[in-house]
Amino acid sequence: MSLAEAFWMAKPCWKGCRKSGPRDKVVVEGGEVRYFLWGSQIVTWNKKENTLRVDDCHWKTTLTFKRLNSILSKLPIFIRSIHGVTCLVDSTTGTEYVWEGVHLIHLETHAVHPGILRKTNPKVSQALQKYYTTATELMSKHRQLVAQTLTDEVVCLIPKLYSNGQFQLSLLGLYVNGDAFRGYVGKVACSKVYSAFMKNTTQSLADHLTMKGEELYGQEILSAISEFRVETTCLPPKVVRQLALLKLVEA
Repeated sequence: MSLAEAFWMAKPCWKGCRKSGPRDKVVVEGGEVRYFLWGSQIVTWNKKENTLRVDDCHWKTTLTFKRLNSILSKLPIFIRSIHGVTCLVDSTTGTEYVWEGVHLIHLETHAVHPGILRKTNPKVSQALQKYYTTATELMSKHRQLVAQTLTDEVVCLIPKLYSNGQFQLSLLGLYVNGDAFRGYVGKVACSKVYSAFMKNTTQSLADHLTMKGEELYGQEILSAISEFRVETTCLPPKVVRQLALLKLVEA
């Protein structure tokens, strides 16, 4: 049972034990069910008033919004980033509210307070939509960014296009320099990935992965290739050779 399910069933539980306390915790007190993330009360369900209070507690992180969306998945309401603006969206009406940090949702009517509507400029919105559509089509067609640096290092970057993330995309990086073969995986803002594909440049994404991504070794690289559904025949020859050697070693 997930903690989101436990929350809606009003069952106290916790997960992710740390010395300072559990990472996630569901607490039931009287007529309230509360969800804590690292000690911050991010969701409160008042069963008597039939309201749900969602609060990022000033932690506007991917993890916080992931937990909030997990709770909100029972409702036709979710949080997402729209052209760089975090919004609370009512999927039944298409209404977009500017995320204020704290919102009270009436569970029966789905009314949201505060409910400040997101203002849009039709011309700007259309231009951005066209840009994102073009970038997505480009990524679907080419699937990877490849470059060779001045030091003869080959860099190959592959996004996970079918990722469910609304704020970020998973990105796989393969680096070959002579006999050295490295792999990295990490999360990168969608806009950053779109921009790199539109400009056909790898530098910013490659640097981001090596600094903030998770380095992969041996079988981990092969597993990532499978997870990202990479067609190895489409990869640069130097990368294909290193993968072939790696498969032999791992075998």
